[in-house]
Amino acid sequence: SPGEAEPLTSGKFTVQRVMLNMRYQAEHWEFASEIQQERVRTTGFFAPQFGRQQLGQGGYLLLQYHYSPSLRLYSMLDYTVLDKDDRHGRRLEQQTAGAVAARFGYQHTLAVGFSVDLHPQWRLQAELHYNKGLARLTPVLQPDVVNNNREYWQVFAAQLMYRF
Repeated sequence: SPGEAEPLTSGKFTVQRVMLNMRYQAEHWEFASEIQQERVRTTGFFAPQFGRQQLGQGGYLLLQYHYSPSLRLYSMLDYTVLDKDDRHGRRLEQQTAGAVAARFGYQHTLAVGFSVDLHPQWRLQAELHYNKGLARLTPVLQPDVVNNNREYWQVFAAQLMYRF
């Protein structure tokens, strides 16, 4: 339900997701993958008569190598489309008269990283992501087209963890 000064109307969202996950582990190698299909139904929100239903798809492949008991190297490929019938986002751009660029309809990511145990209670993890598309960036319902204006972008993340 919108607030008094809110330009949006009351809305209802239904999300149904089906996932299939697989993992294989060997002495030094680990392989994981997942595929998913997600149905999103929107009623109202943008306007009282607005209605949309889309079927998105995605998945990932993860390969991890355990170099030693304390050092792991990994790489991941991730693929997401918000609408399986609009894999390149062209219809999304047409439906919004160009207000939302096609790049908000998909996201493809290649990530590489490592994880090292510095001490039994301390772990350092770092990864670098190379992305094409913006489908997973928040806010998803009303994409930030001003600040997210590039099709290609990168993320570097580092984390120092303490386990107890």
